[in-house]
Amino acid sequence: MEKILTFIFCAAIGLRLCAQNTPAPVRLAIVSESSDAVAAADLLTAEFSKNDRVQLLERTEIEKVIREQQLSLNNLDCLKLGRLLGADGLLALQTVAEGTNIFLNAQLVAVKPGVILTDERFGRPAQDASAWAANIVSHFEPLLPKLGVLPQDAIPLSVVNFHAGVRTAEAAELE
Repeated sequence: MEKILTFIFCAAIGLRLCAQNTPAPVRLAIVSESSDAVAAADLLTAEFSKNDRVQLLERTEIEKVIREQQLSLNNLDCLKLGRLLGADGLLALQTVAEGTNIFLNAQLVAVKPGVILTDERFGRPAQDASAWAANIVSHFEPLLPKLGVLPQDAIPLSVVNFHAGVRTAEAAELE
């Protein structure tokens, strides 16, 4: 009987510790900065909704704040919008055309520390749009915990006097 009670006690403590270590889901707003990116935003919203670690903000709520604050989608201040929404992160989507190719530019912003975690360009899906969206969401998965970092917990990093390893005219122009 004593072994059973000890086992139950240890199991209860273990479950309580696991419950305390489970992070709260991050609040993510997905914003399409251009009307061309709305379809991509819908696909990514559907895919992110499958993730228990993400709490998506409603599009109607996002659009309401944009209208109330008279924010322009062409000159969107992601930090201001994210703070007004109470979001941990904001995923800003925009379509970009280069010649005959159309890309989706995705910028993931951590609102609380005020940093851009990534700014990447993805090719648009040719056939399987759901697999394309799943691939993009899995690409952002490792960055999701960083959305909840508070400013006092963030480590500031500055890159100064950064030079290319090889001296060329192009490298000098970039510097």
